[in-house]
Amino acid sequence: MVKKESGRIRARETTLAVMKILIETQYTGPISIMEIASQLERTFGISTGRDTVKAILNDLKAHWPIDGEVKCVEKVKNNGQTYTYGYFYEPLYQNPTQAIIQQINQVIQKNKKQVGHETTLSFWFNGYGSDKKIHHVGRQYEGVLPVRVCYSNGYAYLVCFWKGKKEPAHMRVDLITDLETENRKKEDDCRKKYAFNTPDMEYQQQHPYMFYEKEKEWLRHITFRIKKNPTKPHASLTFLHDVFGDNWNVIGGTETEKIVDVIVNCYQNAAAQFVWQFIDCVEVIEPLEVKAEIENSLKKRFETAMFMTEDLK
Repeated sequence: MVKKESGRIRARETTLAVMKILIETQYTGPISIMEIASQLERTFGISTGRDTVKAILNDLKAHWPIDGEVKCVEKVKNNGQTYTYGYFYEPLYQNPTQAIIQQINQVIQKNKKQVGHETTLSFWFNGYGSDKKIHHVGRQYEGVLPVRVCYSNGYAYLVCFWKGKKEPAHMRVDLITDLETENRKKEDDCRKKYAFNTPDMEYQQQHPYMFYEKEKEWLRHITFRIKKNPTKPHASLTFLHDVFGDNWNVIGGTETEKIVDVIVNCYQNAAAQFVWQFIDCVEVIEPLEVKAEIENSLKKRFETAMFMTEDLK
């Protein structure tokens, strides 16, 4: 039997769904009435017309129930008349990081619609000092093409292409200041198209510690040998899943054996950090040149730590 709902309940549900869509616009930029109607049906299973959405937007503009307000972008026609083409929610209070995320996402949305040209970013990238304040690290980035904003380890990261770089990089948004935009002729590159289409989860699993790739570094299939917890060999790879998600496959060893080999698609510096973090139960097996480089870097790191301890005595 089909459950019947009153018109009042359905109207309330539609209004709440429109509110949820509008709240996202603080990060993604203005959205049209037809786009709202399409998203209502696609995301919430609510089929409604343009006039109904328009009426809800007018009500929300006049009586938005939480801190902030609904605004619309207006343009003037050649005949002097104005028309609205995009609605968005603007919170009453916004911290600097949220404001930058909003600017970045608006540029990303704009680039999806532009033909022949694209908008890039320029900004200062910073680091924290002993005074708990951020300071310039000595380089201003220009011609940065934004791909997306993703979240990892409690921080928002801008995934982007630096000027002259063929592979995507990422930068913590809270360390970005003095953000400006500039236009240029669109540069087509199949690798950039792939980066734009790569799901957030896949990118984060390839960059589990969100390190910056070194020059000429690329994704590698790296094989780890993992020593399981002998008391629970069938359920002791939680730490592997915590770091790489589902981005790994077993290639040697069974569920009950004490040793298992797994292959992971990641960057070499992420592999080195993984081994360092779990050095008592993880080692690199292949490729052999990666194994040698990681073992050498870990040895140097250990020696540096020992020398620091000696200097402090």
